[in-house]
Amino acid sequence: MILIDSAAHHANIVPWQELAKRTGAVIKPIPLDKHCRLDIDAYQALLALKPKIVALCHVSNALGIVNPVAQLVQLAKAQGAITLVDGAQAVAHLTLNMTEIDCDFYVFSGHKMYGPTGIGVLYGRFDVLDSLAPLLTGAR
Repeated sequence: MILIDSAAHHANIVPWQELAKRTGAVIKPIPLDKHCRLDIDAYQALLALKPKIVALCHVSNALGIVNPVAQLVQLAKAQGAITLVDGAQAVAHLTLNMTEIDCDFYVFSGHKMYGPTGIGVLYGRFDVLDSLAPLLTGAR
């Protein structure tokens, strides 16, 4: 199972939908509360189902909500989930501390920092990267 942020940008939804098509994984959105923030109680109930991946946005591009990603990541990791945070809307506006956030992956596009279109950053923890099979392989 893959949990996704209900306020996520399509760039953090469509890849999981494609993965689900190929693997049969189930995607469950994390509901929002009446203030358009992630519903923490509903999130914890979904985490009890032991998702493999939790994909969150740091800042919603549509709502401007800043998620408490360090807390959300900690809760997910306590259930054994791999965590990915989409930081595209946060990276140019917030001070980031990967040690505090403690996510397994943090991603953002370069153009959000006035870089060229088409480039991006994938921060990944070495221990998690080492545990995953490569997507592509080639000649040695």
